[in-house]
Amino acid sequence: MVRYQDGSVLAQLGEPDMRTPIAHTMAWPNRVNSGVKPLDFCKLSALTFAAPDYDRYPCLKLAMEAFEQGQAADYQH
Repeated sequence: MVRYQDGSVLAQLGEPDMRTPIAHTMAWPNRVNSGVKPLDFCKLSALTFAAPDYDRYPCLKLAMEAFEQGQAADYQH
């Protein structure tokens, strides 16, 4: 999901299947049928979100810190 400066959010939703990004990569710039069934919004009852667990995923915190520093960020370990 991408949140824009105006507050709107753009999301790409689909079934959790690696065939989708693989097909997209192999056919770029075209789109091809990946063989993945379409997302059924009627069966998708809700989307739930939780705060990131930085203890479980410590590299996520590092990625966020690099993002906040910008393109010229320097990693020092």
